[in-house]
Amino acid sequence: MQGNRGVNEGTPTIRKSSISEMRSKLGYLPLQSLADHACVLLADLKRHADAFYYGLRLVAIDGSNFEVPDEADNIKAFGYPNSRTGHAGYPQAQCAVLIECATHAILAAHIDAYRISEWAVCQPLLAHLKSGMLCLADRGFSGYNHWQAATATGADLLWRCPVNRRLPGIKALGDDSYLSVIYPPEAASVKQRLATKRGITVRVIDYTLLYTHGKRGPEASRPPTLYRLLTTLPDE
Repeated sequence: MQGNRGVNEGTPTIRKSSISEMRSKLGYLPLQSLADHACVLLADLKRHADAFYYGLRLVAIDGSNFEVPDEADNIKAFGYPNSRTGHAGYPQAQCAVLIECATHAILAAHIDAYRISEWAVCQPLLAHLKSGMLCLADRGFSGYNHWQAATATGADLLWRCPVNRRLPGIKALGDDSYLSVIYPPEAASVKQRLATKRGITVRVIDYTLLYTHGKRGPEASRPPTLYRLLTTLPDE
């Protein structure tokens, strides 16, 4: 890749267009290899205490959508979101990332089609979880199969789930959390749940957030919002 001479004679510079052109020629495999080597854990327990909880490294999985150039290959690979006039002006991709909390270091990422399920985009990130991590995630991933796949990595989990999910308590704990059991989808009835040996014990944490701090007018009277978390950590 040839650069252009800079202000100082003999000093080469590289234009952004040159980088884009070379990236297109290389393809994604070298960049994927570079990401695998560069996206590493950064937090140190002594210097980044906020990146840990009781010795467990805090990581989080989340995703978002972004627009990509309106080109034939992108349309085929990612697709358009719907709009009132048919479809949006640009195709969109889904991207899921696994990050290290506090440092915001990206440990892994996966990009896929716009209409694919959120779990399908996030599932490849599980390969980067391991024992000693506490993984945070939002309420889209709290199903039995999701939980089973993530706990198989050896990592601990703290995932949000819908507050209306029925999770009968089997043991109350001292901090008002409680133990419950989640079952595979095929164990829908009480009889099937009693017969199956595939139930997974989880700890359920319910809490509310108040919105009165610093608020005036209608916001000051906004009712508290209830949240529910599931975790693999049984000790309150």
